[in-house]
Amino acid sequence: GPATAWLKDDLDSERLRELLSEEDAETRAIVLYVYFDDMTREETAVLVGLSVPTVRKRLNQFLYRARKAFGVPSEAILATAFATLTLLGMLR
Repeated sequence: GPATAWLKDDLDSERLRELLSEEDAETRAIVLYVYFDDMTREETAVLVGLSVPTVRKRLNQFLYRARKAFGVPSEAILATAFATLTLLGMLR
């Protein structure tokens, strides 16, 4: 759909996976808990053993890198992209 129009092809999906693989294990876990498992920042903080502000900071840093790599306009669109990749079996 239009929400994932920026994910033009398999190459972009691969780039999103690469972007995720460049993150440290904690950040990767945070991104997947929030966008894959639809957890709140608070729930995620408990699971990874970090403060909520740290979780927010890590997410914001990842979103900044994602926007730079793809020109992704919003967090909601990124969440949709993760959901789409998940359905396609491209994540996890």
